[in-house]
Amino acid sequence: LYDPPHLLNGLRNNLLNKDLHFNLNGKSCVAKWEHIEQFYFLDVEDQDIRICPKLTDQHIVRNKINKMKVSCCTQVFSHQVGALMKKIISWSKLFYKKM
Repeated sequence: LYDPPHLLNGLRNNLLNKDLHFNLNGKSCVAKWEHIEQFYFLDVEDQDIRICPKLTDQHIVRNKINKMKVSCCTQVFSHQVGALMKKIISWSKLFYKKM
């Protein structure tokens, strides 16, 4: 039997080295660790106002990640981080449609 914390850890550790290909609503998509890195580095640009203040370099930067620590993994894959990443994508699509 598998337990959810170790499944999340396995997903994160594989995503560090490989891309995740999946279908969403009949559309082929790719998830990359670089997407999470981009989100994090955009967030830390302005230290005064952070969207996800709990995320640190130990959560995101490849050579600083403790690969056995489940709590860091669950914070990266939290609902808040996912929802904000999705919202930023929708904002960028609206911005480029107006241009």
